[in-house]
Amino acid sequence: MLTTQTVGEGVTYTTLCSVSKGAKPLHFQWLKDGMPLQRDSENLRIETSSIISNLIFEKINRADSGNYTCIVTNSLGRDSKSFVLTVKVSLKWLQKPKDEIVLLGNDVEIECLAEGLPLPQIKWKKAQTYLPVSSKILKVVKANLEDDGEYECIADNGADNALSEKFRISVVGKQKKSAL
Repeated sequence: MLTTQTVGEGVTYTTLCSVSKGAKPLHFQWLKDGMPLQRDSENLRIETSSIISNLIFEKINRADSGNYTCIVTNSLGRDSKSFVLTVKVSLKWLQKPKDEIVLLGNDVEIECLAEGLPLPQIKWKKAQTYLPVSSKILKVVKANLEDDGEYECIADNGADNALSEKFRISVVGKQKKSAL
Protein backbone atom coordinates (compact mmCIF):
# COMPACT_ATOMS: atom_id res chain seq x y z
CA MET A 1 0.00 0.00 0.00
CA LEU A 2 1.31 3.44 -0.93
CA THR A 3 1.87 5.99 1.78
CA THR A 4 0.31 9.40 1.27
CA GLN A 5 1.97 12.68 2.14
CA THR A 6 -0.30 15.73 2.35
CA VAL A 7 1.21 19.21 2.39
CA GLY A 8 -0.15 22.73 2.06
CA GLU A 9 0.37 24.75 -1.09
CA GLY A 10 3.26 27.23 -0.99
CA VAL A 11 5.49 25.44 1.52
CA THR A 12 8.94 23.93 1.01
CA TYR A 13 8.73 20.13 0.92
CA THR A 14 11.63 17.66 1.02
CA THR A 15 11.60 13.89 0.86
CA LEU A 16 14.55 11.54 1.18
CA CYS A 17 15.41 8.33 -0.61
CA SER A 18 18.26 6.40 1.01
CA VAL A 19 19.96 3.01 1.01
CA SER A 20 21.26 1.46 4.24
CA LYS A 21 23.49 -1.07 2.46
CA GLY A 22 24.38 -2.07 -1.06
CA ALA A 23 27.21 -2.26 -3.54
CA LYS A 24 28.34 1.09 -4.89
CA PRO A 25 28.02 2.90 -7.16
CA LEU A 26 24.31 3.51 -6.64
CA HIS A 27 22.19 5.26 -9.26
CA PHE A 28 19.07 7.16 -8.13
CA GLN A 29 16.15 8.09 -10.37
CA TRP A 30 12.92 9.91 -9.46
CA LEU A 31 9.63 9.41 -11.32
CA LYS A 32 6.36 11.31 -11.14
CA ASP A 33 3.31 9.39 -12.36
CA GLY A 34 5.68 6.95 -14.09
CA MET A 35 7.66 9.59 -15.99
CA PRO A 36 11.25 10.67 -15.17
CA LEU A 37 11.56 13.97 -13.31
CA GLN A 38 13.85 16.64 -14.70
CA ARG A 39 16.89 17.08 -12.50
CA ASP A 40 16.45 20.77 -11.86
CA SER A 41 13.58 23.08 -12.61
CA GLU A 42 12.34 26.41 -11.30
CA ASN A 43 10.49 24.80 -8.39
CA LEU A 44 12.19 21.41 -8.02
CA ARG A 45 15.71 20.27 -7.14
CA ILE A 46 17.18 16.80 -6.82
CA GLU A 47 20.30 16.57 -4.65
CA THR A 48 22.05 13.19 -4.72
CA SER A 49 25.12 11.83 -2.94
CA SER A 50 26.57 8.32 -2.94
CA ILE A 51 23.87 6.86 -0.64
CA ILE A 52 20.95 9.36 -0.56
CA SER A 53 18.83 11.43 -2.90
CA ASN A 54 16.69 14.39 -1.80
CA LEU A 55 13.69 15.59 -3.76
CA ILE A 56 13.17 19.27 -2.85
CA PHE A 57 10.20 21.45 -3.81
CA GLU A 58 10.93 25.11 -3.09
CA LYS A 59 7.32 26.29 -3.25
CA ILE A 60 4.99 23.37 -3.77
CA ASN A 61 1.79 23.87 -5.79
CA ARG A 62 -1.21 21.83 -6.89
CA ALA A 63 0.52 20.69 -10.09
CA ASP A 64 3.08 18.87 -7.93
CA SER A 65 0.44 16.41 -6.65
CA GLY A 66 1.06 12.92 -7.96
CA ASN A 67 2.54 9.47 -7.49
CA TYR A 68 6.31 9.67 -6.87
CA THR A 69 8.81 6.82 -7.07
CA CYS A 70 12.48 6.68 -6.14
CA ILE A 71 14.38 3.95 -7.98
CA VAL A 72 17.83 2.85 -6.82
CA THR A 73 19.95 0.59 -9.05
CA ASN A 74 23.42 -0.92 -8.77
CA SER A 75 25.30 -3.80 -10.34
CA LEU A 76 23.28 -6.31 -8.30
CA GLY A 77 19.77 -5.08 -9.13
CA ARG A 78 17.19 -2.45 -8.31
CA ASP A 79 14.78 -1.39 -5.58
CA SER A 80 12.10 1.26 -5.46
CA LYS A 81 9.81 3.08 -3.05
CA SER A 82 6.69 5.01 -4.04
CA PHE A 83 4.37 7.44 -2.32
CA VAL A 84 1.44 9.69 -3.18
CA LEU A 85 1.94 13.42 -2.72
CA THR A 86 -1.22 15.45 -2.26
CA VAL A 87 -0.95 19.24 -2.24
CA LYS A 88 -3.75 20.78 -0.23
CA VAL A 89 -5.03 24.07 -1.64
CA SER A 90 -6.87 26.33 0.80
CA LEU A 91 -10.52 26.95 0.16
CA LYS A 92 -11.43 30.23 -1.47
CA TRP A 93 -14.55 31.69 -2.97
CA LEU A 94 -14.88 31.89 -6.74
CA GLN A 95 -18.44 33.17 -6.53
CA LYS A 96 -20.31 34.01 -3.34
CA PRO A 97 -24.10 33.87 -3.33
CA LYS A 98 -25.87 37.24 -3.36
CA ASP A 99 -29.17 38.54 -2.06
CA GLU A 100 -31.96 38.11 -4.59
CA ILE A 101 -35.40 39.61 -4.99
CA VAL A 102 -37.85 37.40 -6.87
CA LEU A 103 -41.45 37.98 -7.87
CA LEU A 104 -43.99 35.60 -6.41
CA GLY A 105 -44.40 32.65 -8.79
CA ASN A 106 -41.11 33.26 -10.63
CA ASP A 107 -37.96 31.12 -10.58
CA VAL A 108 -34.60 32.14 -9.17
CA GLU A 109 -31.16 30.50 -9.23
CA ILE A 110 -28.36 31.24 -6.77
CA GLU A 111 -24.82 30.11 -7.61
CA CYS A 112 -22.12 29.30 -5.07
CA LEU A 113 -18.60 28.37 -6.25
CA ALA A 114 -15.46 27.62 -4.26
CA GLU A 115 -12.16 25.96 -5.07
CA GLY A 116 -9.59 24.04 -3.09
CA LEU A 117 -7.93 20.64 -2.81
CA PRO A 118 -9.48 18.37 -1.86
CA LEU A 119 -12.38 19.66 -3.95
CA PRO A 120 -15.10 21.23 -1.81
CA GLN A 121 -18.65 20.00 -1.50
CA ILE A 122 -21.38 22.66 -1.57
CA LYS A 123 -24.21 22.49 0.96
CA TRP A 124 -27.19 24.77 1.38
CA LYS A 125 -29.14 25.78 4.49
CA LYS A 126 -32.28 27.75 5.18
CA ALA A 127 -32.91 28.82 8.78
CA GLN A 128 -30.41 26.27 10.19
CA THR A 129 -31.93 23.37 8.21
CA TYR A 130 -29.89 21.68 5.47
CA LEU A 131 -31.61 21.59 2.10
CA PRO A 132 -31.60 18.48 -0.13
CA VAL A 133 -29.45 20.16 -2.78
CA SER A 134 -26.02 18.81 -3.73
CA SER A 135 -25.00 21.16 -6.52
CA LYS A 136 -23.42 24.59 -6.86
CA ILE A 137 -26.79 26.06 -7.89
CA LEU A 138 -29.76 26.50 -5.60
CA LYS A 139 -32.96 26.60 -7.69
CA VAL A 140 -36.22 27.96 -6.35
CA VAL A 141 -39.04 27.13 -8.75
CA LYS A 142 -42.25 29.16 -8.64
CA ALA A 143 -41.20 31.08 -5.54
CA ASN A 144 -43.81 31.42 -2.83
CA LEU A 145 -43.83 33.31 0.45
CA GLU A 146 -42.42 30.27 2.29
CA ASP A 147 -39.24 30.58 0.16
CA ASP A 148 -38.61 34.08 1.57
CA GLY A 149 -35.82 34.11 4.17
CA GLU A 150 -32.17 33.83 5.06
CA TYR A 151 -30.10 31.13 3.39
CA GLU A 152 -26.51 29.98 3.67
CA CYS A 153 -24.05 28.38 1.25
CA ILE A 154 -21.32 26.24 2.83
CA ALA A 155 -18.22 25.02 0.97
CA ASP A 156 -16.40 22.25 2.83
CA ASN A 157 -13.58 19.93 1.77
CA GLY A 158 -12.98 18.24 5.12
CA ALA A 159 -9.42 19.58 5.27
CA ASP A 160 -9.84 23.34 5.79
CA ASN A 161 -12.20 25.41 7.82
CA ALA A 162 -15.43 25.48 5.85
CA LEU A 163 -16.39 28.67 4.00
CA SER A 164 -19.84 30.03 4.71
CA GLU A 165 -21.81 32.88 3.15
CA LYS A 166 -25.29 34.00 4.15
CA PHE A 167 -27.71 35.66 1.75
CA ARG A 168 -31.38 36.50 1.55
CA ILE A 169 -34.09 35.59 -0.91
CA SER A 170 -36.92 38.12 -0.78
CA VAL A 171 -40.17 37.04 -2.41
CA VAL A 172 -42.32 40.03 -3.38
CA GLY A 173 -45.82 40.29 -4.78
CA LYS A 174 -49.33 39.55 -3.66
CA GLN A 175 -50.58 36.07 -3.12
CA LYS A 176 -53.91 35.34 -4.75
CA LYS A 177 -56.75 34.72 -2.32
CA SER A 178 -58.32 31.36 -2.74
CA ALA A 179 -62.07 31.27 -3.23
CA LEU A 180 -63.89 28.91 -0.93
